[in-house]
Amino acid sequence: MNEKMPNPSLLSGLFWFLATLSWSAPLDATVFYIANSGSDDATGLSPDAAWKTFDAIKRTPYVWRPGDTFSFRRGDVFRGQLDLNWTAFSGTAQLTTYGSTSDAPPVISGSVLVPGGAWTAPSGGNSVWRLSVASTFPSDPTLGDSIKNVFYNGRRMVRARWPNYLWSARQAQFASASAAGTTSISSSGFTATNNGRFVGGTVVFRSSESSYTSSLVTSYAYSAGVGTLTTVDPVASVLRPTSSVGFGFFVENVLDELDQPGEWFYDPVTKLLHIWPLDAGSPSIDTVELSVYSYGVSFTTGSQMFRSSGLQFDQQVQAGVFLPRVSNATISNCTFSNQEYAGVLAQTFTNSRVDTSVFRDIAGQGIVVGRSGSTLSQLVSIVGNTLTDIGLLEGQAIDVSTGVSGTGLQLMVGAATIASNRIERVGYHGISVAGSSSGGVVTLQDNRIVEAGATLSAASGIFVSAAPLGGSIANTTIERCWGNIRGVGARVNNQPAPANVFGIQLSGS
Repeated sequence: MNEKMPNPSLLSGLFWFLATLSWSAPLDATVFYIANSGSDDATGLSPDAAWKTFDAIKRTPYVWRPGDTFSFRRGDVFRGQLDLNWTAFSGTAQLTTYGSTSDAPPVISGSVLVPGGAWTAPSGGNSVWRLSVASTFPSDPTLGDSIKNVFYNGRRMVRARWPNYLWSARQAQFASASAAGTTSISSSGFTATNNGRFVGGTVVFRSSESSYTSSLVTSYAYSAGVGTLTTVDPVASVLRPTSSVGFGFFVENVLDELDQPGEWFYDPVTKLLHIWPLDAGSPSIDTVELSVYSYGVSFTTGSQMFRSSGLQFDQQVQAGVFLPRVSNATISNCTFSNQEYAGVLAQTFTNSRVDTSVFRDIAGQGIVVGRSGSTLSQLVSIVGNTLTDIGLLEGQAIDVSTGVSGTGLQLMVGAATIASNRIERVGYHGISVAGSSSGGVVTLQDNRIVEAGATLSAASGIFVSAAPLGGSIANTTIERCWGNIRGVGARVNNQPAPANVFGIQLSGS
């Protein structure tokens, strides 16, 4: 019998067609459109009937289905937090874009915009502008208490502090401790004029070569040329309890220290925000944004699938995207900027990937996968991303469990591929991987890391702790890892601390 065999090219085409179907939205899935020119009273079912804000998504009685998509118009800015609680199905939530490709990506912003006419101009010869937050945002009387950062024309300001932040070098200045107890810091750098100023502020203390601690100041006393702060929480390092001499600190969030451009202070009693504009600007005509929303997109429950492509997440208090427990998630071609803690924060991120995305100007970490106590993520791919200027603000976005910040990729994984990422100018480690030596494979290849350890010492280009069996590091470039010892005092034996840095450090592997 002469049977005609199937054409191999047809079989190949059929395979990819079926594969495409398996990754496409179900036929009954719906695309919802969101645009600044839309209306929350519209249907959201077409660009001409687009919704305007996240409120329409939250209040709609529609039952979300697998594959439903929210499509944001390019060139628009959407302020607020999109909370997705889709427990009724096992499907994929998708965020995409529409509109002209020549327009900028749509921005999901974690800040509110201050109207120019709401400001009170300086008086009495100073340069400080004031804003009644309660009067400006009457629908949310507690909004002021949520302010984490203030951005002036897109630049992050710093809280009013002593000693002043050095804008020309983009770095903190430190006073030097002459002594430090568990909950106290003494310094001859203080003066009598500091009396009463620091109470209620926050002291940020460089407690070791690789960590900062911070605490509320409860009292201040000055005698015989030495001032002493008392704090609520411990500030001296538990690693060197016998000697904190020479270690650096600054005190922030103090109204009386608002004395230079780029500083701000919020008074929770009067609900007044005080700022000294950057570049001799005027907030009545310039753009001032207050970072108040924790996340750009947040899943309020676990076991979800998620895909996001082509969006920018900006100025969130915690993270641009927060995923408590996901599988088959993809974050692709997105931009994350000006977050406080992380660009992407995923507690469990199994069979998921972040690729070809940009992370920049983030106070804490770029990507965080896994946290203490969470299940190790498996089959994680972090590929082709660019991370720059991560964790460069000393003492900000401190992880309370570790005292550190400034790692480009901070991953707790059982099996992962970390490849073709470019990481440049990070405060601590370029890549930090923790896992389990009992199984799994972590592959790091074709990564380039430049200038790790920009704000902390004891840093590494790549730091691996409890490496999974069978892991490998290949074709990796690590250069100019500095290690920063500014604010680091003498060691216990009174020898100056060296700038300890490592290209690759394996610990417990």
